Amino acid sequence: MIDNAIMEIRPATRDNIGYVIDRAKEDGNSGVIAATDVIMKEGKIIGYLGINSMPYVQVWMHTKESKIRDAMQILTFIEGTLARQGAESVALPCHESSNYTPYLEKLGYERLNYDCVFAKKLR
Repeated sequence: MIDNAIMEIRPATRDNIGYVIDRAKEDGNSGVIAATDVIMKEGKIIGYLGINSMPYVQVWMHTKESKIRDAMQILTFIEGTLARQGAESVALPCHESSNYTPYLEKLGYERLNYDCVFAKKLR
């Protein structure tokens, strides 16, 4: 069966963001962060977008030549820099096998329900 329903994208507001969070939790996703828009289909919110709403930082540190204390210094630098720029949050991908993964939640980072992050060059 072909689904011909037209989707609408509307700005996320204080009035609809709570509903987005509830719908995401119902669906097993706890990570609604920095939503800019809601996705609607047949009058129901079915998702959200966060377009350029949160800085995304990539970090590589040598596994044998760096320690958690080194990573904490880098995280302090990143967080301070972003806060001065007015950012309210930050996304930091970290592979499950990384030496630093166990520490991120202890440092206030929330584990999102993403198994993998994809990237695509646009130009």
